[in-house]
Amino acid sequence: MPNFILRYTVPINNVDIARQEWKDEIENRLGKNIANFLKHYVAHKYGIAGVTKNRAVYDAIKKRTSVAEVNRLFCDLKLKAKYYQQIVCENSIHDGQITEINRILKFMLSNRSLLFRPIYLSLLHQAELGNISDDKLVKVFKCIQYFFVCYNLISKETSNKISEGIQKFAFLIENEYSNEVLKRFLQHLKDRMPTKKEFQNTFKLIGYSNHCEYYHDNKNKQRAEMALNILEQIKSGRVDVTSFTIEHILPDSQDRENAMIGNLIPLEENLNSLCKDKELHEKIPIYNRSYFSTARNVSNRYKGNEANFKINSRSTIMADNLYDEISHILNAL
Repeated sequence: MPNFILRYTVPINNVDIARQEWKDEIENRLGKNIANFLKHYVAHKYGIAGVTKNRAVYDAIKKRTSVAEVNRLFCDLKLKAKYYQQIVCENSIHDGQITEINRILKFMLSNRSLLFRPIYLSLLHQAELGNISDDKLVKVFKCIQYFFVCYNLISKETSNKISEGIQKFAFLIENEYSNEVLKRFLQHLKDRMPTKKEFQNTFKLIGYSNHCEYYHDNKNKQRAEMALNILEQIKSGRVDVTSFTIEHILPDSQDRENAMIGNLIPLEENLNSLCKDKELHEKIPIYNRSYFSTARNVSNRYKGNEANFKINSRSTIMADNLYDEISHILNAL
């Protein structure tokens, strides 16, 4: 790809400058992410999905770019590389300066979501063009995040079921943007949401345990952490949840049911260590010291009536809270 760009850069005396710009603004900016960037670039720019090999990516770009358009292509690649740097969280932004968009992108990156990156390229471009306000952009990104949580991570639906539609809307938002196109994209997400009952049934199956072999793997841990993270965001109103350990309210060593999501809360590591081998009535004051709203809510709800704690009942409440919030976000625009 750089050879194609350099060969047809006009005027010819700009070749050395172009070579340095390719290195500085694309290679150095993206590093190991450059291959994925180019795949997602052709998806959002030309509507070409499923291109995986580098040669095919380069051929797709060259086929659609005349010699007279090379300079414009190069400018666009540099611009989109800047967006992609943000998408893959390679900005080296200090925590105190991080935006809500970057927090959402960090969440998506930590949960290995690549599907929506062409959409992000298109949305960030339209925002820079002034077609989408900053406030609206945050809301759209949050819609995508919450849909991803519901569809991929909790309901465990596979991305290939929706990838074709996502690619189509990435192209439309980039090349034929209008408020109507954006509304159609959001409706596309809403139409693929599970029903509340379907969501409840799947949510209740989330679990993690160091003692129960069935729930002891990284995928189960990831789903549990994701669910606890989003629920903490809802309860606390914070969009940036600090790292936590998974605390089992009732010991997971005693019963398989105790591995289930209704028995889990986020907790600081030092407080979690204090809970080891303790009964629930002994843990309640420890939970109350936590930074996490979820832990403090359990403390306030069950202090003095620990016998009323029921895992299945709490699982249902958690599922309802999460589904209602996701639905609210998706219907807010």
